[in-house]
Amino acid sequence: MDERSAYLWLGAVIEATPREVRALTQWPAWSEDLSSFSAQEFRAIGWAAPRADEAVSSLLAYDPQEVLRQAERQQARLLTPADDDYPTLLAHIYDPPPVLWIRGRWPNKDAVAFVGSRQASSYGRNAAQHLAATLAPYEVVVVSGLARGIDSAAHRGALQGGIPTVAVLGSGLAHLYPKENMALAEEIVTHNGALLTEYPPAAPPLAYHFPRRNRIIAGLSKGVIVVEAGMKSGALITADFAVSEGREVGAVPGSIFSQQSQGTLALVHQGAALIRHAEDIAALLGLQRCTLATGAVELAEGTSDTSESVLLEQIGEEPVSIDGLVRRNGASTAALLATLTQLELEGRIERLPGGRVVRHPII
Repeated sequence: MDERSAYLWLGAVIEATPREVRALTQWPAWSEDLSSFSAQEFRAIGWAAPRADEAVSSLLAYDPQEVLRQAERQQARLLTPADDDYPTLLAHIYDPPPVLWIRGRWPNKDAVAFVGSRQASSYGRNAAQHLAATLAPYEVVVVSGLARGIDSAAHRGALQGGIPTVAVLGSGLAHLYPKENMALAEEIVTHNGALLTEYPPAAPPLAYHFPRRNRIIAGLSKGVIVVEAGMKSGALITADFAVSEGREVGAVPGSIFSQQSQGTLALVHQGAALIRHAEDIAALLGLQRCTLATGAVELAEGTSDTSESVLLEQIGEEPVSIDGLVRRNGASTAALLATLTQLELEGRIERLPGGRVVRHPII
């Protein structure tokens, strides 16, 4: 059996665990001998007896062309470590997926991952969207997990900035999760991004899939930016994966009073790079600048009316409404929110309930 077909069997048919994949692929000439492996040989390399019997039965019925037809029905292509265009950084992690199902286009650029809480605050969502959107001047792709909260905000920010974005799923392509993000998923694909998963199309979004998914998010990327996370957030798992694979980790500072910021503050305390704006991310990862993306025009429009100095003059120590600032400046809501988020990150204003902001007094 050729190596690519062998990987397809491992990932798309038998759905081998990382331990099973490592045990088999370390065997000399493993792919060539795979078709003739006996249950005893599978057990000898460490596969459990029931799995060894299942593997032998599966190989007898295995048709690589049926796997390819399955991918075609999902409008997906398949990549394995045997393919030249399998993502290079991902190929070098401890347990790279034997198969990637990809709907859309994998951009051949440096990648940065954005992760954080599903129960994100408005500050966290605005920070993720703003940071992703303002990476537009750089040759980069934004990677995240399509989850609620920070993930969704990062994908939307990338789309706003005209940046390709890739969503790594914890389910198969036929079971997009959460359902509320199906429109976002389609927008990602139609704007030169991709949906990517290691799971076959029918795989549901099971709880244990998501920690495994996190290693792919980290593995695809030069670095991971944790935007907002509590001490028990799964985003910290992704940061741990990044550290273990020698990738950079950055964290966005938040309020010392917010439980949603305790994880990110702990990361900074442990030595993660403090992220205030896109330039911090670019410096951390050594990103190359490019011509400003066409899709970023909307973000730039009206910046003369929504510069930090102009807005600070209009925001006093008494709360003012964001809607009022939009009407007063005649700029797009997106542009004004981007500037407000930057001011909030710098600690110069505070966002209040009810869509209001207030200026911090100068000490």
